[in-house]
Amino acid sequence: MAPRLRHPRVAAGIVPQQRTRIANQVFALALAIKGIDGAPELIGGLILFVVPLSAISLIFRSLTQHELSEDPHDVIAIHVRAAAGQLAGRPRSADSASSI
Repeated sequence: MAPRLRHPRVAAGIVPQQRTRIANQVFALALAIKGIDGAPELIGGLILFVVPLSAISLIFRSLTQHELSEDPHDVIAIHVRAAAGQLAGRPRSADSASSI
């Protein structure tokens, strides 16, 4: 009698169909995660497209003003303000460069 090399379910094609279904479900899940991850990027890009860069710089300056009045050497507030200024196309001033 010849040895059986394959499981009867594999020979019947049951396991490959199950693997295909699992692969399709994993693909759909990965696609959903990618869409969820891309939505905030799309919203942020639209905001940057619609809102003038000077307004964005003004918003971040007003948000960091209180923190910098308490601690003029706050690293996070300084970097946020510098990033907003660079986004608006303004070079860093000598005052902000020396305070970093």
